[in-house]
Amino acid sequence: MGRLLRFEIRKLFRQTSFYVCLAVLAALVFIGIFSTWSMIRLTQSELGVELDLGILGMFGEADRFSGRGYLLTALGGNSFSLILGIFISLYVCLDYVGGTAKNIIGRGISRGQFIASRQLMLAGASLLFSLLAWGLSFALGTVYFGAGKGWGLKDLLQLAVQFAVVLAYAAFFSFFAFLIKKSGGSIAFTIFAPMLISLGLALADIFTDKLKFNLSEFWLDGCMSLCTGLEASAQELIRCGITAGVYVIVFAGLTHLIVGRQDV
Repeated sequence: MGRLLRFEIRKLFRQTSFYVCLAVLAALVFIGIFSTWSMIRLTQSELGVELDLGILGMFGEADRFSGRGYLLTALGGNSFSLILGIFISLYVCLDYVGGTAKNIIGRGISRGQFIASRQLMLAGASLLFSLLAWGLSFALGTVYFGAGKGWGLKDLLQLAVQFAVVLAYAAFFSFFAFLIKKSGGSIAFTIFAPMLISLGLALADIFTDKLKFNLSEFWLDGCMSLCTGLEASAQELIRCGITAGVYVIVFAGLTHLIVGRQDV
């Protein structure tokens, strides 16, 4: 298992798609923060007034425009999960397209070890993607708007829950990448499946609204949206963390139960 993990580490850092996806993520973070700062500066110029955080506070946006605000909301939206999903599709399917999976298993490595090594590497890669988004968002937010106020232990809980949701995304995307085995089909699934699931759950929420129960809040997109909000409570964060943990266990387990019995 140790040799297999060392092989996976070398493969990860030699894979072009890893660096391309990281670069795209960094570019999107920079463009988002810089464009916001530019719009504020343009507004200042046109109105001839200094638009400071005190004025933004009147609209409830003062906390958002700061290093802390950008840190806690860095993984929000669909861009992060989409880029992570595309990378996972390329990483997993490359072994099947290139015949690497068959060669590894043919050398006596069990399917369980083969899958587990990739799951561990995908968890590590997910952490690197998260650290890049968090670190760059905080750095740029601090440079343009200041570090921000209101720091507390809940921020650490919020970041931990966000990473739990990221791991759930990784388990979800990798399960279907192992099933599909083709990069094109897996990427298409990554792009459209979460969107269709979110749409279906949003429609279902219409019928459960009277029960004050929204199914979409228990889907990954809903959890990520909630735990990247600055107003999220500790109770909501804990609920999102538990939900994410369930998804990780379910999809990681299904990968071993179903994919582990398939021919490579």
